[in-house]
Amino acid sequence: MFGCGYGNGFIGWGSPYLIIFMIIRFLIIIGIVVVGIKLLKGYFNGNNNAIKTLNSMYAKGEITEEEYKKRKEFIKNN
Repeated sequence: MFGCGYGNGFIGWGSPYLIIFMIIRFLIIIGIVVVGIKLLKGYFNGNNNAIKTLNSMYAKGEITEEEYKKRKEFIKNN
């Protein structure tokens, strides 16, 4: 009954600890996914801001079309 590992013992299949551990694992996985999404979002927004700045410089006439194309290609590759 107690300590043999069968039935509704301390850490058997019917144990509330099993549910608690499952919830903790689920929360850890959700946390990892959320952090990963935020990192990817920040990475892509960084490139998007660089292209917006480059477009603005080209529109103002601060850089030539050749320089614009070269910089844009560099941003896309990095």
